[in-house]
Amino acid sequence: MEKFSDRASKIITPFLPTDLLDGKARPGSTTGLTATESASSSAFVEQPPVFEDSYFSPGVDLYVYKTADKTWKVAYEYRKRKNVPGEQLPPVYELNGYDSVEKFYYSPSSNPKALLKVRKYGKVGLITLNNSEVLPCTYDDIENNGDFYKTIQDKQEGVISTDLKQLRPPVLKHILEGDYQIRAWHIEMPDGKQGFMDMKTGKIYIPCVKD
Repeated sequence: MEKFSDRASKIITPFLPTDLLDGKARPGSTTGLTATESASSSAFVEQPPVFEDSYFSPGVDLYVYKTADKTWKVAYEYRKRKNVPGEQLPPVYELNGYDSVEKFYYSPSSNPKALLKVRKYGKVGLITLNNSEVLPCTYDDIENNGDFYKTIQDKQEGVISTDLKQLRPPVLKHILEGDYQIRAWHIEMPDGKQGFMDMKTGKIYIPCVKD
């Protein structure tokens, strides 16, 4: 008469530690994984990035491409790596007639949220992505200093506020640094005298004594 233990041995295959050494499942090892499976593969599927409100994503920035002579393409891109082109977000902007085009700033919470610095006939100006002129191409250069924009013309400097109001045309020798306690920039006049210019109004105060 066949014993119960004999019948059980035909049904139940003993588990051996070697069953999981190479990651392959064998009879009696129902917890083993195949070479193409992982513990989370059945529960996780990688999804492409979602671009709803993605202009605020840290992976999104503004990029400029030269497509032909004086022809440019400007697009927002989602990049996983900074130097590797990524997926473009519509719309794509095309610009013509400029010798150079570069990103001046991109800030999704600003209005406008992006400006481009363009060069034409040797002079620099600012435009929006829709090619609307913000500052005409009359300057030698325009610098983004964070809390203000510096205009440069004939080796003299001026100030444009971040809300695009001209506080002072390029008539100063230097704009040195900001004093945020008194809300004024330390400036140098063409004759070498130094003073302060109000950050809000552009008014120049009585020059201080130069050391």
